[in-house]
Amino acid sequence: MTLIPVELNIDSYPAAFHPLLSGAKIYDSSCSSEARVIFIEKDSGYFLKFALKGSLEREAALTRYFHSKGLAASVGVYSFSILRTYST
Repeated sequence: MTLIPVELNIDSYPAAFHPLLSGAKIYDSSCSSEARVIFIEKDSGYFLKFALKGSLEREAALTRYFHSKGLAASVGVYSFSILRTYST
């Protein structure tokens, strides 16, 4: 995974993410043309992933399952109601 430093305009992201993004170092860690992934270097680190509506639903379900078995990190939020493009 390659982390490319980026600067974000956090005001263009939903207010719920502002505390997480504020003051953090942000990196683009996308490795697919299907989704945009940013790594937020804060606390123990967070990944924030954006893709077309519905395309991450199965991934979120599988990640929750693997987390229940102790094999993956938890899914903090899965939302399919945000219908805009976020950019770095």
